[in-house]
Amino acid sequence: MAIHVNTLWVGTYAPGASADLPLTRHGAPPYLITVKSPSGISLIDFQVTAEDIKALADGSGAVSGSSGLPCGAVRLSVGEIDEVPPEVVLGDLPPCP
Repeated sequence: MAIHVNTLWVGTYAPGASADLPLTRHGAPPYLITVKSPSGISLIDFQVTAEDIKALADGSGAVSGSSGLPCGAVRLSVGEIDEVPPEVVLGDLPPCP
């Protein structure tokens, strides 16, 4: 999956991958994080606001979002999230669009 921040490509990750991406390299908030399939279809758009960043800095919050797809799930989080994502068996899923 290709990750974009404010329309700029920042990396491509294989199924099952996890990565930390520093948002501050992309200027000031708001940030629009988009995950695209290999065919270029947008699988999730995730907005991170200046208020979200302030809450993270104050230690009072984190934000997350996810998208369930026939080919698996995309989960994004900004800050520490206590939820454990569900395990996905990659071999049992169809390819993403």
